[in-house]
Amino acid sequence: MSNPVTKVGDVYIFDKPGITLLQLSPLVAEIKIEVQGGRGGTGGKGAGNDYGKTGENASVLSSRLTLKEVGHDFKISVGKLGVNGVAGVENGGTGGDGGEASTIFIGDILIISSQGGKGGQGGRPRLGGVGGAGKPGKGQNIISPFLTNTYTTTGANILNGLVKITVLKMNLGKGFIYHNGEYKKWNQTINESNKISLIPILTSNTSSAGNAIMFKENDKNYPAWKAFDGRKTLADAGISYGRLAYCLGASGQPFIGFKFNEKKKINSYKITSACVWQNGAVIDTGHTNNFVFEASNDGINWIILDTQNNAGFTLPYTSKEFIFNNFESYFQYRVRSLTTAISINELEMYQLEIDYYWSTVFTILPDINHFKEQGMDPLSPLFDRIKIECDPIPMIKLSSEYKVCINE
Repeated sequence: MSNPVTKVGDVYIFDKPGITLLQLSPLVAEIKIEVQGGRGGTGGKGAGNDYGKTGENASVLSSRLTLKEVGHDFKISVGKLGVNGVAGVENGGTGGDGGEASTIFIGDILIISSQGGKGGQGGRPRLGGVGGAGKPGKGQNIISPFLTNTYTTTGANILNGLVKITVLKMNLGKGFIYHNGEYKKWNQTINESNKISLIPILTSNTSSAGNAIMFKENDKNYPAWKAFDGRKTLADAGISYGRLAYCLGASGQPFIGFKFNEKKKINSYKITSACVWQNGAVIDTGHTNNFVFEASNDGINWIILDTQNNAGFTLPYTSKEFIFNNFESYFQYRVRSLTTAISINELEMYQLEIDYYWSTVFTILPDINHFKEQGMDPLSPLFDRIKIECDPIPMIKLSSEYKVCINE
């Protein structure tokens, strides 16, 4: 099917087994892809009246894809639920069949594949023993080198597979507004003088604003709330284990974050690096320079807002702030390590105010390089669709004096 996508945020969901053709608009520049294979079939009932195990859910693979290099014609295949095992007459039930993989092709290129879930074990036979083993999920997890920011999460409890495509960026050309003999552009700048901290100083994992969250607490001396206790210098370190949140996990699992009671729009966060114990001289070996900042509304489905590869932390008690575009509000935010550990002295999250204004860039016709280097992106996908007060620009002879100049 052809879909003339016109704005950032459009979402396409495919949850019916089979193959679907999707043609995205050539103006789409970047998308997020989420793929889950079909669940494994349930094991057959054993002769001993023992029910078979439910099949396993497939994992969800999430990635970003820039479409410039690969095109806009998709072939999407949603995997089916695995066939259930056969009930045993005297013996145990047979294991469930593995679920089918869900895949996305662009032309002949396999972009991503989520292996189907493993089938459930069959029920036990009448005289004891075990039922048949569930069969492995069909296909395999495959991630094309064209994809970026890939991560795996636990699959939702669904029967058939699922493919979800979200439009992240549009390529609509750069341009100026021509008015009264001048070429103007719409600007946005971050007003740091009105920086609003959204997380209060914590003395436990709970607060009136929300709760600190962590992948898991490996040591009671390193709880999640210590990343939000406001102590981030050697001077206030004290002699205890304090001001250090730390946890371990498999690669890409450890995280520290905050779950708000109300949705918040965060576009800046600051990390202060941790030390070994409290000597203040050596950066904690659990600290990582490779991490992502993510947001979620349900704690299950996460979207990456910022990625840092080698963030540059080399000493303890060093603070670095990271600013990014985010025009949506979410309940939960977290920093997730791309390694097996995360160690943070202090984590702060902010909502930065953005000032908007018009400026005159040229009084003569800009050339193509001016468009590319100084032209503004289209307004519609960049900003919130909310009413704001703008300084009026008088319009004279609208049909001839007010023009939108676009360089494709």
